[in-house]
Amino acid sequence: MKISQLKRIIKEEIQNVMLEGVYDPGVLKAVFLAGGPGSGKSTVGNVLFGVTKAGFSMEGLKNVNSDKFFEFLLKKGGFSSDLASLSPEDFEKVTQGADSPRIRAKELFKQSYAAYLNGRLGLLIDGTGDDPQKIVRQAEELKNTFGYDVSMVFVNTPLEKAQQRNSKRERKLPASLVEEIWNAAQAAKKEYENYFGSAFIEAINDKDSAPGQPISIEPQVEKFARSFMRKPVQNQVGKEWIKQQLAAKKR
Repeated sequence: MKISQLKRIIKEEIQNVMLEGVYDPGVLKAVFLAGGPGSGKSTVGNVLFGVTKAGFSMEGLKNVNSDKFFEFLLKKGGFSSDLASLSPEDFEKVTQGADSPRIRAKELFKQSYAAYLNGRLGLLIDGTGDDPQKIVRQAEELKNTFGYDVSMVFVNTPLEKAQQRNSKRERKLPASLVEEIWNAAQAAKKEYENYFGSAFIEAINDKDSAPGQPISIEPQVEKFARSFMRKPVQNQVGKEWIKQQLAAKKR
């Protein structure tokens, strides 16, 4: 697939967003997934919000993650997705500089993210959560500018287990980087609890499931996710947007 084809896919996705908008099942709901590398954030998020292999969420959430673009650009550039195996020079090539796969992936990601915001579509924001200031700024923008209800599921696992999982992934990170980000995410957890309040929950994911079997998630975490998604939009900015959209469609 060429970059031009990837951009065409993003353009088509933007057009689909314009059709969904106010009728999207996850409209104006944003869930942040946080936790260190190897914590199983994506797996937990997929189970909680019914994300299929094709990337569609039964709850109407769009997966917000630049990794799919990054992995595509790594392969296109002839780099291994096993970042831990790269030389320091190649690691810098793929992560630093305006033309690096990491930076270009972020630019492609921004285009699709802007389209989601334009349609106020539901968001499943998958990140490590090692930078609480960044997360809080993003959550504030979603709430105050776009009218989203926001919540966080902090997926936690012991560092030893995180390292084991990282070693088995196709796109591995250097062990030292896993530990660094894991420690930063742990240090940020209290800030997330304070900011999100009752819209925060921690999911312990320290056990691996058998091949082909779903992971086990604590009942209170599943209840939290269902309650957040089923509850009508609470944000006053969001309520006004919905009202305006429905009135415009009647006209």
